[in-house]
Amino acid sequence: MRKIFFTLEFQSDVILQASSNTEGKIDYLDFIPGSNFLGMVAKNYSTFDNPFDIFHSKKVRFGDGNILDGSALYYKIPFSYYHDKLDDSKIFNFHFLDEFDFKEFATLKQLRNGYINTDNKKINITYNYSQKSAYDKHKRKSKDTQMYGYKALKAGSFWQFCLCLDDSISKNDEEKIIAILLESTRLGKSKSAEYGNIKITRSESAKTITSFSPKDNLSYLYANSRLALFSKDGYPTYDLKSLCDGLGDENICYDKTQLKTQNFAPFNTQRNVRDYERICIDKGSVIVLKNLTQAQIEELKSGVGGYLSEGFGEILINPKFLENKCIALDTSHKDTSSGSIAISSTIVKFLKNKESSQKEMNAIAYEIEEFIQTSKLKNISPANWGNIRSIASNGTLSIDETKEEIKRYIKNGIKKWSEEDIKVFEDLVEKVEGKNLDLKKFIKLLVMRITMNKENK
Repeated sequence: MRKIFFTLEFQSDVILQASSNTEGKIDYLDFIPGSNFLGMVAKNYSTFDNPFDIFHSKKVRFGDGNILDGSALYYKIPFSYYHDKLDDSKIFNFHFLDEFDFKEFATLKQLRNGYINTDNKKINITYNYSQKSAYDKHKRKSKDTQMYGYKALKAGSFWQFCLCLDDSISKNDEEKIIAILLESTRLGKSKSAEYGNIKITRSESAKTITSFSPKDNLSYLYANSRLALFSKDGYPTYDLKSLCDGLGDENICYDKTQLKTQNFAPFNTQRNVRDYERICIDKGSVIVLKNLTQAQIEELKSGVGGYLSEGFGEILINPKFLENKCIALDTSHKDTSSGSIAISSTIVKFLKNKESSQKEMNAIAYEIEEFIQTSKLKNISPANWGNIRSIASNGTLSIDETKEEIKRYIKNGIKKWSEEDIKVFEDLVEKVEGKNLDLKKFIKLLVMRITMNKENK
């Protein structure tokens, strides 16, 4: 099959729900199902030369969209990744652990969230949450008791998906599929609102994971998409013997296999009806088989189970990230969104100013508490301190004028300060200015703190 790669950019937040539920707990996807791309093309169903081959066979496959970071393609964290519950600095592949390892761990915990690339860099898929309300058009206000929320994948992120075409697909149909995809600009739920704006472009294949050669005639299968298996009678099943022909229980290492399952009933927009419920092995599951024949390996590589046209059934055999017992993950980059809010945004400026002000106030409070602990200037009366605070509160005086006015007061005021007290105060002012703190704020808070301390005594 020939492959054509596309890059998809989120130009706004995008909502991708794991089910079509509108009430109760709603799960959200951290990838783009291939059915979304099939749906974009299916709107033009009748315009193709051979629509049956495109939409109802395995000859055209719309792969899942996976997160990109730069030129690196990321893969769902394998469900075989575990760590000690009390120490997540070391990650272990479950299928390499033995009874001696289990005695060393307090409790093993599965690492379920995140994506990794070929260099073992880990990122987390992050969302923006928005609270919404239904609208009453008659009363022209929000409907009572009609609140709901959306978790949306962030704008600015990039994703890659692959279109696979059998050699029997005509060039005309191929060009039409590509043109429709490149013209598509909406994705996900609430596309008529502020969500779902995307841009699709042609691209080269990102750097993909390499494979390794395992020992003991084992094969490590990584589910790079959801797997929908069917029994010989055509019924949905989780039985791993349905992965390919000729598999028996003796070929499956159940004790080393790590699966996560799900079930959902997709809604078909074109037919306006919900399809049969699907039971699936989830993306990221790891299956360990042994003594596979070359024919079975080729069958697995070509895709397993049903719904291959929607991106289901993609298997990676012996990917490099399943090779080692202990894995060192680079978690320095944790956010998927390359987009950011412009610094010119009023709210961003406000929050940055608040953050800066809070840090300065914390630094001032620390300096004041440290000074008070020395018990210096304890003989200065509250009235004296009150006059100094009044000088610092004068908004018409500059910093230099404030210092001169305070200096004049403590030397020539009603009750003159001693030379020692004056030296202590001048050293304190010099220290505050050396740390680039607001002197007026410092003096006002210092006086408040000292007078409160005297009152409490």
